[in-house]
Amino acid sequence: MGNKFLSHIRETDAIVQVLRYFKDTDVVHVEGGVDPMRDVEIINTELIMADLEQIERHLPPLEKKAKT
Repeated sequence: MGNKFLSHIRETDAIVQVLRYFKDTDVVHVEGGVDPMRDVEIINTELIMADLEQIERHLPPLEKKAKT
């Protein structure tokens, strides 16, 4: 999704996922074909990975602070 996009959604109160479920050969799909279930899995996986990166970045300082 890109770091810039992810940084913007971190500042939101809600995320709404709107998925393409129409077939039109004039509209190109980045994965080569329309599959909303695959698309939602990709989106959710990327959001989870971004959350994990945030946790990994913030956890060591918090662990250090908890020891003091």
